Amino acid sequence: MVRDTAALHRAITMGDRAAAGSPSARFLSGAARAWLALARSDSATALTRFVELPALANDEGIGDWELYATIRLLNDARRYDEAFARLEQLIPSTPFPWDVVMLLERARASEGLGRTERAATAYARVAALWARGDEALQPTGAGARAAARLGGPARP
Repeated sequence: MVRDTAALHRAITMGDRAAAGSPSARFLSGAARAWLALARSDSATALTRFVELPALANDEGIGDWELYATIRLLNDARRYDEAFARLEQLIPSTPFPWDVVMLLERARASEGLGRTERAATAYARVAALWARGDEALQPTGAGARAAARLGGPARP
């Protein structure tokens, strides 16, 4: 993994300069700090910084990766209730990779909360959507197929 953080430092500087008058600049600065912590393998600080990011209107996908990172880190930290609450605000609508990745995180959060039937259904859907996915997706699809057995026979 490449950990060149120069662009993150520039984003922090630029965001800090413009933060007083711009919500998007405050978001940029905070997000860059969160990514920097993650680049330094400090997931606890990264999670704190991601959770603290200001709300931002998401008209053009701004903040999508930060939302994903927040949910993923919450699941990794076993803070399933918080991850699930953020996921409940999303309305998955397509089999596009973004929705499938979020569905996988929904399955993880459901499993962590003991909602095994719901988790199994979500895992089965991920497995079905990525059954013929690229080679890089095959381990995720295989893991989802295995996890779909949590609640007994799950339907895609």
